[in-house]
Amino acid sequence: MRIVLMSNLYPPRIGGVEMVVHNLARGLSDGGHQVTVICSRTSENPRTLEFMDGIEVNRVYLGLPGRTLKSFLAFFVFFSLDFPRLIGTVRARKPDLINLHFVDSAGFYGLLLNRLFAIPLVVSVHGNDVHKFPKESRFQRWILRSVLRRAEFVTGCSQSLLKDALEFEPNIEKKSSATGNGVDLAEFDLKAPFQGEKPYILAVGRLEHKKGFDILLEAHKIVLERFPNLDLMIAGEGVECPRLEDVVKRLNLSDEVKLVGKVERGRLIELFKGCDFFVLPSRIEPLGIVNLEAMAAGKAIVATRVNGVPEIVIDGVNGVLVEPENPWALAEGIVHLLEDGDLREKMGRAGKELVERKYTWNRITEGYLDVFKETLDKAALTR
Repeated sequence: MRIVLMSNLYPPRIGGVEMVVHNLARGLSDGGHQVTVICSRTSENPRTLEFMDGIEVNRVYLGLPGRTLKSFLAFFVFFSLDFPRLIGTVRARKPDLINLHFVDSAGFYGLLLNRLFAIPLVVSVHGNDVHKFPKESRFQRWILRSVLRRAEFVTGCSQSLLKDALEFEPNIEKKSSATGNGVDLAEFDLKAPFQGEKPYILAVGRLEHKKGFDILLEAHKIVLERFPNLDLMIAGEGVECPRLEDVVKRLNLSDEVKLVGKVERGRLIELFKGCDFFVLPSRIEPLGIVNLEAMAAGKAIVATRVNGVPEIVIDGVNGVLVEPENPWALAEGIVHLLEDGDLREKMGRAGKELVERKYTWNRITEGYLDVFKETLDKAALTR
């Protein structure tokens, strides 16, 4: 099968969607399929063509026109230069289908390719492309609706996210399924646990309001009244960092909270393996790859009951679910696990068994392939 994976988000950028698309590309390529990645060119990586893990990666301009004359002219220039190269790449590769990941500006280009070449389009939504992108302008709302309408099939990382996408195109209910996300278990087997000066709980993610790290800091202050010899480590970077630093100072938590910033992949896995358990305090979370990573490390989870999280964190089985926006409820969940080491270990084992059974990249790739084959079979019947 000849497959184009298309997304603005791809390494060297770091994030959940980037990880999904790259691991899917590797899995499909390892299975003998011809994979071409089309992604946006970035200032960090301005090269137009490269190979990553043996996969062809084409970087082109995938932007949208802005609202000012200057930004519109910039769009016209870059579009004129790069769109012919995008067309040439697709013509040369002759893909059987295009799998578009994350419907942002890349969705506009996916629509154009679908209309120009009549190539079947499989759309994979991941979170902010449904929750944020369409709210920023009428044009962006039109892009999401049009992409969902034109898609032969729609996948989502969770059933919850697909339900949210129905608001924009109700007909996808008949042509959609949740594929989940994956984790590389081998990564976790190769690393030793990080040894902190004190026991610690771990949270990981972009430092954004929706991730709820401010609520976690409030909860940690409460937890320390019962467990004073406990650190909280938060790994990640983002726009909320200065505000979180202020909260740490206001709560007098400078000795008990470590905002460790961006960490390389190997060290992050060590942090997962060394923590007592993992905490996800999000206000919004389509699924949470970090939950899967915590399970791969054999760790129990305390998480908020939002969006797709309950689809993988089963309350009382592999974690504890609490209400969002409530530091007291979050603190109670954390204390519950701190008080019972046997329960933590039992939940950690259950989580690891779950990812081994359903969320390895081999399993996720097989799920996408089933969708691709079904899509091509239906397309063949309509020709």
